[in-house]
Amino acid sequence: MIVPNRARIAGALALCALSFCPDRSADAELITSAAALRSPSTTVGFDPFDFDTPHYLTTSQVVHVDPTPGLGGVTWVPGAADGSALIGNGQLGAVYEPFGFGSNGAWNDVGRGGFTGLVGPDGSMTFEFDAPVSGVGGLINYARPVTGSGPSIAILDVNGSVLESAFLDDPVDGAPVVVGDVLNEGRFRGFQLDSAVIYGFRLSEGRIALDDLAFTRVEIPSAGVVPEPSTLAMAGLGLGVVVAGLRRRRRALA
Repeated sequence: MIVPNRARIAGALALCALSFCPDRSADAELITSAAALRSPSTTVGFDPFDFDTPHYLTTSQVVHVDPTPGLGGVTWVPGAADGSALIGNGQLGAVYEPFGFGSNGAWNDVGRGGFTGLVGPDGSMTFEFDAPVSGVGGLINYARPVTGSGPSIAILDVNGSVLESAFLDDPVDGAPVVVGDVLNEGRFRGFQLDSAVIYGFRLSEGRIALDDLAFTRVEIPSAGVVPEPSTLAMAGLGLGVVVAGLRRRRRALA
């Protein structure tokens, strides 16, 4: 089938336009300090889950409601209903015991209050945002793996697809948390983008815990995309096809 001339032109122009569309996850930055989040930012301390009688909950919980109308809230969601994802202040058995991280110390109800954590090797938990954010992270500690890269963190888009992820204990592409055998310590880990397109922050695999969830919705205004030379060449080729087609059409009609 012969494509009508107008359709061919539209298709070529669309191809040129797509060549200039930036990848929204290409600017993802792994950040290691809450101060790196653009201001103003919001911190969620899980105080409502610092129970008088220490215990954990294992079902989805709203952990924050934004005071600004229309922004909704933040919900903590366990990855499975198997009890491997917890929110509370620490009662794993009949007798109270801290949430331990092996050689990386432990968290307890006195020093940390309420927090979230994973106790299963294959579990996950996600903080879901009703309105998108541009940066998110929290105070994190975990049991360092004997082998492998250990727990991972990831940011998700509106469809739940991964925008960026990192294995924390990977010395090259991650940011290992090493605090020693002490109580209630951790390090901030998270991601930040130029645009507010993050709808989820997921922690997966291993014994990992998070407190003081922090996020920002501040974006970096786009100053225009500067295309790579190869992108310019592709756009020029597409426009060349359009011009050549128009010239052939004029000669045929002459």
